Amino acid sequence: MYANDQPTPIKLFKQLATRRNLIPNHQIQTHLDEDIAKSSSGYYGELSIDFHLKYILEKIPKLSNLRMKSEFIHFEIDTLLFCVKFLLLLQVKNLAGEVTIDHRTGIMNQKVRNDEVGYQDPILQVEKHARLLTKWLKSRGYDIPIETLVVFTNKNVMIQQGPIPLDPRIVSGYKLSHAYYDLKTKYKDKPDIQNRLKLYRDLQRHNEMYDMNLLKELNLSKKDFIPGAFCNYCHTKSMQYRRNGFECNNCKYKSQTVLEEFLKDYYLIFGHEITSDTLSEWLKIDLVTSRRLLAKQNFRTKGRKPKTHILNYDYRTDFNYLIEYNKSLYLSKIR
Repeated sequence: MYANDQPTPIKLFKQLATRRNLIPNHQIQTHLDEDIAKSSSGYYGELSIDFHLKYILEKIPKLSNLRMKSEFIHFEIDTLLFCVKFLLLLQVKNLAGEVTIDHRTGIMNQKVRNDEVGYQDPILQVEKHARLLTKWLKSRGYDIPIETLVVFTNKNVMIQQGPIPLDPRIVSGYKLSHAYYDLKTKYKDKPDIQNRLKLYRDLQRHNEMYDMNLLKELNLSKKDFIPGAFCNYCHTKSMQYRRNGFECNNCKYKSQTVLEEFLKDYYLIFGHEITSDTLSEWLKIDLVTSRRLLAKQNFRTKGRKPKTHILNYDYRTDFNYLIEYNKSLYLSKIR
């Protein structure tokens, strides 16, 4: 059967964990905030596609956030719909403000208040991805037609054309279902895709999720981070361990999930290995308490002096607390 597909924002998780553990007013903070806003825009745009797909009164399997490799080139697909007679590749844009697309120069400009940002024409982008996907499919014996749409999902966007008319494949989320039914009519006399479930599973199996080293990309090291545990109430690193859990020295908020969230943040920033000495240093607790707290987590271990605990989390299910954190801080800043 087809999976219940949802985007997994690994990059956004890592950006958020890094941001909330940085030294206050760090020089990279502004740059990181901009990157978080862009990653958030993409993530929420992909989620909003599900709302618009409800108006297609058929069950169409889909895959989101595909990262495929065609020979030596990696390419990414926001959403791929497995229609009965064709594949529909969706490039999702969640941009707000005034967006001008100039197909002649291949440039898209976005203007929000007094800020202006340039991007690649999304039609060029989606066509490149379609060509690479076609090549990938043919190399595995599939001969399947691919249709493309660029879908703007943000209701606060105003799309302007450049010197030449907009490509009709550029649609708002509200017109996605209409565009689908137009394409369905186009293919009414065409044969069905053979082995559609096998194709779905092949693409799913070859999806190479990009687990980037954000520390390396941002040129950061442990000295750029402040020790301590993060308070989800007042958004400071002021949680202090008490006998019955953690309490914020700043706002007195109490939480039983602080240790788990700290370890997940650490996993996202520094990797999957931690020792009791490191936990003691970062949470400002004594070594005996650190050993006891880690032992309770039942992680796999290696070595003895020091004993290393192997952190193990699932990107699909274990980082929802960061999505909530993101909503409270960054949702209003999405570009």
